[in-house]
Amino acid sequence: MIQVENITKRYGNFTAVDGISFDIDEGEIVGFLGPNGAGKSTTMNMITGFIEPSEGRIIVDGYDISKKPKKAKKLELSNFTKMLVRKEFILLFRNSNYIFSYTALLIMQPFLAYVVISSLKVTLYSSMSMFLAYFPELINGINLTLILLFSSIINSTALDPLQREDKGLIQSKLIPFSPYKQSLVKIAIPSLISSLSLFITLIVLISTSTISLTVFFISSILGILFTIALNILGLFIDLKKLDSSTKINIGYLSSLVSFLVPLSLCLMHFLLTFLKIPSFLIYISEILYSILISLPLAMSFKKVVSKGYLRMKGAF
Repeated sequence: MIQVENITKRYGNFTAVDGISFDIDEGEIVGFLGPNGAGKSTTMNMITGFIEPSEGRIIVDGYDISKKPKKAKKLELSNFTKMLVRKEFILLFRNSNYIFSYTALLIMQPFLAYVVISSLKVTLYSSMSMFLAYFPELINGINLTLILLFSSIINSTALDPLQREDKGLIQSKLIPFSPYKQSLVKIAIPSLISSLSLFITLIVLISTSTISLTVFFISSILGILFTIALNILGLFIDLKKLDSSTKINIGYLSSLVSFLVPLSLCLMHFLLTFLKIPSFLIYISEILYSILISLPLAMSFKKVVSKGYLRMKGAF
C-alpha cells in the first residue's frame, strides 16, 4: 500500500534522510527505530505529504504523493480517521473491570434512573400531592434534574480525553491531523456514546410511564447540549492541567461542573414555577440557558485547543 523508493531530504548542506527505500503492505504494522536526529519524523512527514522529498518518490495505494497529493492524502486521512475513532473507543473502554467505570455506569444508567424516579413517584410525590396540585410543573422539574444529573455525572467519568492517552500523547504530533481535528474526535466519541445511553434511559422511562412526554423531549435536547458542553469543558480543563505553567490542582473542576450545571437548571425551573410562568416559557428558557452555556465553549473551541496543544507538556 505504501512504497518508498530511494527518498532523500536535504536542508542546504545537511542531509536529514539519505536514500531510504521500503514497502509496507496493507494490514502490516511497522515502526521506526533510531536515535534522535536519525530522520524518523522527517520520513513520516514526507510520507504524509507535509514536506517534499529532495529525491525519490512515495506511492500510496498507487498514487504518487508528489504528483497526485489530494488523492493520496485522501486515502491516508480516511485511514487515520478510522484509526483515531478506534483508538478513542479503546481508551474509553479499556478500564471496564470495576463497578464505577464509564462502561459500567453507562449500562446501569437506565436501571438507576428508573429505580430512583419511580421510587420518588411512589413516596415523595404522593406525600406532596396537595403542594404539587398548585405547582404541577415541579414534578417535571425534579424528574428533569435527576435525569440530567445521572447523565452528567456518568459522562464526567470520561472527561479526561488527553490524560487517558498517557505516554501515547507524544505521538499526536506525528498524526497528519491538526490538534483541532484530533480534539473533535475526542469530543465526538464520548458525546455520542453518552447521548445514546441517555436516549436509551429516556426510552425506558417513557415506556414505563415514569416520566411525561414533555420531560422526554426536553431531557433529550438539554442532555445532548450539556453532554457536548461538558466534554468540551473537560478537554479545556485537561489542556490546562497539562500546561507546564499551571501551578494549582484543577482536576476536580470537571466533576464539580457536571454536578452544578443540572442543579442550576433545577433552581431555575423551581423559581419560574413558583412565579407562575407558563410551562412552555419555562422550557424555552431552559433550552436558551443550555445554549448560552454551550455556545461560548463551542465558539472558542478551535482557538483554545490550538493554543493549549502548543503549551502542553510533552506533546509538541
